[in-house]
Amino acid sequence: MKTYIWPVLLFLALLFIFPADCAAGAKNGLLLWFNTMIPSVFPFILITGLIRAGGGIRLFNRLFGPVISRLFGCTSGGSYAVIIGFLCGYPMGAKAISDSLNTKVISRNEAVYLLCFCNNPSPMFVVNFVLGACLARPDLTIMFFAVIFTSTWLNARIWRFFFYRKQPAFLSVSAQMPMSALSLSVDGCLISSLELIQKIGGYMIIFSIFCQLLSKLPFPALFNVSGFLPACLSGFMEQTTGLAALCALNIDDSVKIIGSAAFVCFGGLAAAAQTYGIISVQRLPLKYYLISKAGHGIMAGCITAACLSVMY
Repeated sequence: MKTYIWPVLLFLALLFIFPADCAAGAKNGLLLWFNTMIPSVFPFILITGLIRAGGGIRLFNRLFGPVISRLFGCTSGGSYAVIIGFLCGYPMGAKAISDSLNTKVISRNEAVYLLCFCNNPSPMFVVNFVLGACLARPDLTIMFFAVIFTSTWLNARIWRFFFYRKQPAFLSVSAQMPMSALSLSVDGCLISSLELIQKIGGYMIIFSIFCQLLSKLPFPALFNVSGFLPACLSGFMEQTTGLAALCALNIDDSVKIIGSAAFVCFGGLAAAAQTYGIISVQRLPLKYYLISKAGHGIMAGCITAACLSVMY
């Protein structure tokens, strides 16, 4: 019997025990996917597919490789994944890594290294949802982006030590990794993009159900505020649900800001599941991603706390 059958049976039991809550969680996940992820992520999925089909990965690497490779200690071929990870949000950094590995622009070892820091929240998500809808603090835009970039850079430098101990600080593109020709049509890119966004939606619905079921657990009051621990656990599982729950609490704004920075930089288990759905084809390990993103979230929270202590 497969080891994963027991969690599946547990999930089935929860569906029968809490049918109303599971239905509500599925509805919330579906609406979140439809209203947030499709408009903010799907265009980037399609565009990156067209970039890959048109040979744009090599162009990105030529234009930005010299700067990105020195900042993040990767090859010039890895700069495309770094840029897409910053601009397009979860899980597009992982998809850019997968595309670069498929086209042999980067090695498998570098792909695992890039996974440690290339998945990041998109600027659109941070500005519109985190700072706009949740925190209502657009004045923190510059600080938030500075925290995300700084913590990502520190995360990259830490993990570079484990992957490239004996290699120089600047790595050039290997001559043994030529760009392979691709002939994907627009229709092909559209179909693959729709398949990926559907997969993301499925993971969001599943984790939204789990977040809904958290309300049934007997949590103790933490910080004398009922709901703080469930909000944190929701953010651990799915960042968007956790952000909304955290910012709805009657707690100090600094706690909300620090928690929001940690949530978006960690990404949640839902983003990890979405990432695994992309990298599993190449059988890239997920454990380094999970460990590095947990550290990323902690660093982002600490840096945010330091910034707030200086600002106020």
